[in-house]
Amino acid sequence: AGDVLDAAGAVIGRHEGAALYTIGQRHGFTTDGSTSSAPHFITAMDTQSNTVTVSANRGDAARLSVLVQDMHWIGETPKLPARFQVQTRYHEPPTHALVSAEGAHIKCSFESARIASPGQSLVAYDEDVCIGGGIIER
Repeated sequence: AGDVLDAAGAVIGRHEGAALYTIGQRHGFTTDGSTSSAPHFITAMDTQSNTVTVSANRGDAARLSVLVQDMHWIGETPKLPARFQVQTRYHEPPTHALVSAEGAHIKCSFESARIASPGQSLVAYDEDVCIGGGIIER
């Protein structure tokens, strides 16, 4: 178990182990209600100090871009950079992104900020056709 922190670093609750959570998650930890009774979303995890940082603002967990490792394309590798639809979370709709090569990684720059957690999948679509996917690194 460890501490749940607000953006200023104050302890506002407890969790069961920082490695068990993902960015954007809003369940599985407690807050003491000192900041608000609204749901809180994980914005950062630190496994070294065993802390998670949360915010009542879901947008604080969002990012404008991510790096993807182990990208696997279905069929021919597309000429990059290119615009595709990408999905970072199962229950969220795909969004448009500029997909480009950045060294051994793929960089996805979202049209609008998205919640994307390291270790989870990013899937790319051309219209309704899945064209590839990889693992979000950061």
